Amino acid sequence: MKDLLMKSLSEIQTILSEREYAILAYTLGFEGNPHNLLQTGKHFNITRECVRQLEVRALKKLRAKGILS
Repeated sequence: MKDLLMKSLSEIQTILSEREYAILAYTLGFEGNPHNLLQTGKHFNITRECVRQLEVRALKKLRAKGILS
């Protein structure tokens, strides 16, 4: 899944909000190591549940646009 996302980063950035993109980038490790929900939440100063919800919303958007299957 990460390889597919890396190929379409510019397209993904146009679909997702800045916050959704930042969450996915940090969680999946676009620019380094991937992080879990707790680490991501601490980094963005939000709860891990909020991270999970943002991640789910972002992935739904990408599936709706046909970027993910």
